[in-house]
Amino acid sequence: MIYTKAVKEQGIVLAQYQDESGKPLIGDEVMTGEVGSEYTTTQKVIDGYVFKEVVGTPSGKYVLGITKVVYVYTKIPAEQGKVIVHYQDEEQNSLSPDVELTGDIDDIYTAEVKPFDDYVLKGIEGNVSGKFTAQDQEVTLIYAKKGSGTEKGVLIVDYQDETGHPLLNSEVTIGEIDEDYETTQKDIEGYTFKEVQGNVTGKYVDGITRVTYIYTKDKEPEKLGNLTIKYQDEKGEKLAEDFTDSQPIGTSIPLEQLNKTFENYEFKEIKGFTSGVYTAEDQEITVIYRKLTGKAIVNHISDSGKVLANPVLMSGDVGDGYESAKKEFKGYKFKETLGNSTGIYTSELQIVTYIYSNKATIRILYVDEQGNELAPAEQKIGIIGDKYETQAQAIDGWTVKETPKNAKGNYQETEQTITYVYLKENKPAANIESDTTGNGGENTNNSNASITTYRSTKILPNAGGSTTATSKVLPRTGEQKNNTTILTVFGLLLLTIACVGAIKRRRA
Repeated sequence: MIYTKAVKEQGIVLAQYQDESGKPLIGDEVMTGEVGSEYTTTQKVIDGYVFKEVVGTPSGKYVLGITKVVYVYTKIPAEQGKVIVHYQDEEQNSLSPDVELTGDIDDIYTAEVKPFDDYVLKGIEGNVSGKFTAQDQEVTLIYAKKGSGTEKGVLIVDYQDETGHPLLNSEVTIGEIDEDYETTQKDIEGYTFKEVQGNVTGKYVDGITRVTYIYTKDKEPEKLGNLTIKYQDEKGEKLAEDFTDSQPIGTSIPLEQLNKTFENYEFKEIKGFTSGVYTAEDQEITVIYRKLTGKAIVNHISDSGKVLANPVLMSGDVGDGYESAKKEFKGYKFKETLGNSTGIYTSELQIVTYIYSNKATIRILYVDEQGNELAPAEQKIGIIGDKYETQAQAIDGWTVKETPKNAKGNYQETEQTITYVYLKENKPAANIESDTTGNGGENTNNSNASITTYRSTKILPNAGGSTTATSKVLPRTGEQKNNTTILTVFGLLLLTIACVGAIKRRRA
């Protein structure tokens, strides 16, 4: 069994802290860890805000890619300031119910200078315009009866944006009737003067004169954050063109750009990822990929399943080529290959199996001198290295010329051929002379008659693989006559003896 070290994948958790509008309140937190390991994000305490909810899983396990967790906060209402405005005559009698002004501390307030029939503003105690503070403030507007000889004119100068929101404290002055006044346009940072409503110069008159300077907010050049994302392999080689972009500070960066995939590569890690939004500082993020590793196992086994060598594990980058080779094993010969002995590494495990056999064959041929087959060829199967022994076949009419040198031996890896060569047996003719006559002995026409006979040969194998031929030969013609006479006499003698014996038995 072959074991390989598992590659530990890395996951990323992005924790963000935003208000209800999605505006970042503090810097993001980026955490990395092995896929499957535990992560935990934390809720932060942010001045001026109270935690509302969390979107995502605050605690869990790292997964491949980016896990986003967003903590959402609600702004705490600012501390309020209060200004009480009194409207009184010279005897401190109230001319109108008090007015209570409230607002966020440091916001600008302006008390309304109310007109009253038969009364004119004579004086002011406190700040008719200013900023709300943590301490309560009071403003008293004092009015005098018309015709009392103490009439005054009032001038109010306001500085506002186009919506009427005060940009500076209003200026309230009191002057003698027909006394000249002059107002001034002021420079306000971030704003451009647009127009003035009312007379910038003139004379105080009975009652209230109001001059309002109106400003337009400057369009500040939008502050942009710059982002560059690089895609590289472990060696720093570029896999794709860099992603570059500029967006207003605080805009969420496109996380999908961090999840690009490339053929034959897998995500390894991200470097330089510290915030999920565009920041005032340029950001450069590098996404690193590793080449997928392909594996091939090479086995060497016998055709009966016996392992002849330890498996070999080869590995390389997916897309690269691999090569394997058969081996030599004593007592075995290569038989076949299962799988691709050479090829390309892929993401799938490849198995190459070389199969060997210890079986060997010998082929036995029975032929004449011209190579013609005299009997069907035989094949024997054995184990490489084991001994074998063959014998010649007995073939009627043929005799073995010689025993081949490899008639016995050992099975080898390659097939051996054992050839027995046979010679045709000779069958000479024998002539039988006889005289035939009309009266039983001589030829009436004085001609000789010839009778042909054949020698019979049988081929038998001997212990040494050679053959022995046995022959039975018929007598010649002259010999036949003498033999016939002898046999006739011998037969008559036997007949006489038999007759004498029979007569004696009767007499007895």
